[in-house]
Amino acid sequence: MKYSGGFVPPSMSVQPIPMPRSAGDGDDGQRQGIIKQDSCFSDKSIRAGFIRKMFTLVTIMLGVVTGMVALAMLHRPTNYFVKSSLSLYGASL
Repeated sequence: MKYSGGFVPPSMSVQPIPMPRSAGDGDDGQRQGIIKQDSCFSDKSIRAGFIRKMFTLVTIMLGVVTGMVALAMLHRPTNYFVKSSLSLYGASL
């Protein structure tokens, strides 16, 4: 191909992918920049851990809110206090 302008596209160099080493080679594969196949820090495991933590936090927060609402509804003195305080009653709506 002949280019008439001043732009020359970069050449497409292909770098070989290093083969994973076996455990018996004596050299740690991570020192050479090779990620081991049994690494526990894969994208799936990180995402699954993050989702598990987020669902745990949301469950705890919903439990706390449910407890506060149950206290305000079922405990007579707390129910009376919330109804008599106009700002708390307005905030609960």
